[in-house]
Amino acid sequence: MNFVILAGGVGERLWPLGTPQKPKQFHVLVGDEPLIVQAVARLDGIAEPVPSEARDLAKAPRNDIYFSTSEPYVHAIRALFPEITNDQFIIEPSRRDTGPAMAYVAARLMDSAPDEPVAFIPADHTIGDVERFRATLRVAEQLIRETGKMIDIGVPAEFPSTVLGYTHIGKKLEERDEVAVYEFLGHTEKPILKIAEQYCASGEYLWHANYYMWTPRKIMEALQRYAPELYDGILRALKDPRAYETLEKISFDYAITEHMDPKDVLILKGDFDWSDVGAWDVLYNKLASAPGENVTRGPVTALDCEGSLIYSTGNRTIGAVGLKNMVVVDTPNGVLVCPKDRAQEVKRLVAELQKKSNA
Repeated sequence: MNFVILAGGVGERLWPLGTPQKPKQFHVLVGDEPLIVQAVARLDGIAEPVPSEARDLAKAPRNDIYFSTSEPYVHAIRALFPEITNDQFIIEPSRRDTGPAMAYVAARLMDSAPDEPVAFIPADHTIGDVERFRATLRVAEQLIRETGKMIDIGVPAEFPSTVLGYTHIGKKLEERDEVAVYEFLGHTEKPILKIAEQYCASGEYLWHANYYMWTPRKIMEALQRYAPELYDGILRALKDPRAYETLEKISFDYAITEHMDPKDVLILKGDFDWSDVGAWDVLYNKLASAPGENVTRGPVTALDCEGSLIYSTGNRTIGAVGLKNMVVVDTPNGVLVCPKDRAQEVKRLVAELQKKSNA
């Protein structure tokens, strides 16, 4: 199996820490290493063509790992993995979301490994139980080789999120190596709150964790069937990278998954303590050890505060008095102050800031 680290996103909900110049995958948010380094390290322990003892893990990712990214982030990846080869980069001509990005990867891999299973691995997630994660990917590879179906991973929904996709699962088909395999009944991307609440209450839906696995050939066939304009555009982009900029910005979920025949997909339940740490409230929940605890980073002095995340990346001290369930973030790029329960709206704030800077 090949692995493609998706490392081209920005993570706007973590502004002012995550920026286009340094997205969240290059920051240390949970643990001691940048998220992208953790994503690569988690793949050790899965069968690989080059034994780990034959290479320096601190410098070079295994040779079946590729990085799907854009040109501005190549230098940052090389700084973390200085022995990476040029062949391990699949560089998008421009940022057009996961639909074109994954299609471009599949098209590029058609030359070298058209029928080898490939797993798309987001660079900016956290996983609590790494061994369970590895076991889940091993089961996925087995199922692709046995059934020819696309494999996706869903994780238990902890609350009614409106910024994640939901996977509707049917009956449990089997349990392999303690990994549950389910029928796929459909996918809904980013539902409104009322629908998300219904999904969570039903027990029939999992959060979509964005770990798509299939073969390049099967992906290209699905593109040709369900998204012919994207398919044609990718073929043009292989000959002329400028054509890539004309592709619609669309996620793989909207372009392909929502249209697929459910019989062509299997869902694995990911019981491995997953989080996408995609917003400040999610990061707070990941770092807080008890309800109502304050989470602080950097030079912070907090008096009579409760349930707040107060985060400073510089030498300037943040002083806070009487805050309850708030987010305060101070970086060289800006200062954010918002109620914790409105942290998901930071992306909208970033859009407003961009309008002002372009005015």
